Amino acid sequence: MTLMNLLKSLFPIERFKVVGTSMIPGIGAGQYLLVAKKSFLFNKPKKSDIIILKQPINRRKIVKRVFKVLENKYFVLGDNLRESTDSRFFGSVKQKDILGKVLFTI
Repeated sequence: MTLMNLLKSLFPIERFKVVGTSMIPGIGAGQYLLVAKKSFLFNKPKKSDIIILKQPINRRKIVKRVFKVLENKYFVLGDNLRESTDSRFFGSVKQKDILGKVLFTI
């Protein structure tokens, strides 16, 4: 196993390209995000975390902000409420649908 493969298995990071304008002004369409895929293995998402999740209806990967933490569920919103399909539309999401935490934009 190479050093790079070892690091990838210990600290899995995924690059994610933003599609759409639901997170404007902070994150815009076409930007890339680095996502820590195992960040919620031992910790739960907190209010204001920016996360990547599988949208419950069509299973697409989307980026949203945790707005409210409920018992084992998370109410997520886009920063651009006029353009966001979020928990107001598809309801709260389960932790199993959260793929990772956004570390930063690139």
